[in-house]
Amino acid sequence: MKKGLIFLLPLLLSLAACEKDNEETCDETPLSQCPTADISTCCPDEGECYYVYNGERYDSDDEIVKLCSPSGSNEQFMSLKLEIDNYTQKLIEEAKMAAVCQ
Repeated sequence: MKKGLIFLLPLLLSLAACEKDNEETCDETPLSQCPTADISTCCPDEGECYYVYNGERYDSDDEIVKLCSPSGSNEQFMSLKLEIDNYTQKLIEEAKMAAVCQ
Protein backbone atom coordinates (compact mmCIF):
# COMPACT_ATOMS: atom_id res chain seq x y z
CA MET A 1 0.00 0.00 0.00
CA LYS A 2 2.81 2.45 0.89
CA LYS A 3 4.56 1.75 -2.41
CA GLY A 4 1.38 2.63 -4.28
CA LEU A 5 1.17 5.95 -2.46
CA ILE A 6 4.79 6.72 -3.27
CA PHE A 7 4.08 6.29 -6.99
CA LEU A 8 0.87 8.31 -6.83
CA LEU A 9 2.42 11.27 -5.03
CA PRO A 10 4.32 12.69 -8.06
CA LEU A 11 1.21 12.28 -10.20
CA LEU A 12 -0.96 14.11 -7.69
CA LEU A 13 1.61 16.88 -7.34
CA SER A 14 1.82 17.33 -11.11
CA LEU A 15 -1.96 17.54 -11.38
CA ALA A 16 -2.05 20.15 -8.62
CA ALA A 17 0.57 22.17 -10.49
CA CYS A 18 -1.50 22.00 -13.67
CA GLU A 19 -4.42 23.74 -12.00
CA LYS A 20 -2.27 26.87 -11.60
CA ASP A 21 -1.08 26.83 -15.21
CA ASN A 22 -0.65 30.15 -16.99
CA GLU A 23 -0.64 30.37 -20.76
CA GLU A 24 2.69 32.17 -20.62
CA THR A 25 5.85 31.88 -18.55
CA CYS A 26 7.76 35.12 -17.92
CA ASP A 27 10.85 35.76 -15.87
CA GLU A 28 12.95 38.79 -15.06
CA THR A 29 16.20 38.47 -16.93
CA PRO A 30 19.08 40.17 -15.14
CA LEU A 31 21.97 40.48 -17.55
CA SER A 32 25.53 41.15 -16.45
CA GLN A 33 26.14 43.75 -19.17
CA CYS A 34 22.78 45.46 -18.71
CA PRO A 35 22.32 45.63 -14.92
CA THR A 36 20.00 48.64 -14.75
CA ALA A 37 17.65 47.62 -17.57
CA ASP A 38 14.24 46.13 -16.87
CA ILE A 39 14.35 42.99 -19.03
CA SER A 40 11.96 40.04 -19.03
CA THR A 41 11.89 36.93 -21.15
CA CYS A 42 8.43 35.53 -21.90
CA CYS A 43 7.61 32.18 -23.47
CA PRO A 44 4.01 31.23 -24.21
CA ASP A 45 3.02 27.57 -23.90
CA GLU A 46 2.76 27.58 -27.68
CA GLY A 47 4.64 29.96 -29.96
CA GLU A 48 7.85 31.91 -29.97
CA CYS A 49 9.46 33.55 -26.97
CA TYR A 50 9.78 37.30 -26.83
CA TYR A 51 11.55 39.87 -24.68
CA VAL A 52 10.37 42.99 -22.87
CA TYR A 53 13.03 45.69 -22.49
CA ASN A 54 12.07 48.72 -20.39
CA GLY A 55 8.40 48.17 -21.22
CA GLU A 56 8.76 47.56 -24.96
CA ARG A 57 8.36 44.16 -26.62
CA TYR A 58 11.07 42.70 -28.86
CA ASP A 59 10.88 39.42 -30.76
CA SER A 60 14.62 38.85 -31.13
CA ASP A 61 17.32 38.44 -28.53
CA ASP A 62 19.67 40.14 -31.00
CA GLU A 63 17.70 43.35 -30.48
CA ILE A 64 18.14 43.08 -26.70
CA VAL A 65 21.87 42.49 -27.08
CA LYS A 66 22.21 45.57 -29.31
CA LEU A 67 20.27 47.68 -26.79
CA CYS A 68 22.42 46.47 -23.88
CA SER A 69 25.75 46.70 -25.61
CA PRO A 70 25.46 48.92 -28.70
CA SER A 71 29.21 49.37 -29.11
CA GLY A 72 30.34 46.08 -27.61
CA SER A 73 32.89 43.77 -29.14
CA ASN A 74 31.97 40.54 -30.88
CA GLU A 75 32.98 38.64 -27.71
CA GLN A 76 30.69 40.77 -25.56
CA PHE A 77 27.88 40.30 -28.08
CA MET A 78 28.26 36.50 -28.04
CA SER A 79 28.58 36.39 -24.25
CA LEU A 80 25.41 38.42 -23.75
CA LYS A 81 23.55 36.40 -26.39
CA LEU A 82 24.54 33.18 -24.59
CA GLU A 83 23.32 34.62 -21.30
CA ILE A 84 19.93 35.47 -22.84
CA ASP A 85 19.73 32.08 -24.57
CA ASN A 86 20.23 30.32 -21.22
CA TYR A 87 17.30 32.19 -19.67
CA THR A 88 15.18 31.57 -22.74
CA GLN A 89 15.91 27.84 -22.74
CA LYS A 90 14.90 27.62 -19.08
CA LEU A 91 11.59 29.30 -19.83
CA ILE A 92 10.95 27.15 -22.89
CA GLU A 93 11.29 24.08 -20.68
CA GLU A 94 8.87 25.57 -18.15
CA ALA A 95 6.39 26.43 -20.91
CA LYS A 96 6.62 22.87 -22.30
CA MET A 97 5.88 21.45 -18.86
CA ALA A 98 2.89 23.78 -18.56
CA ALA A 99 1.63 22.74 -22.00
CA VAL A 100 1.68 19.07 -20.96
CA CYS A 101 -0.82 19.88 -18.23
CA GLN A 102 -3.46 21.09 -20.67
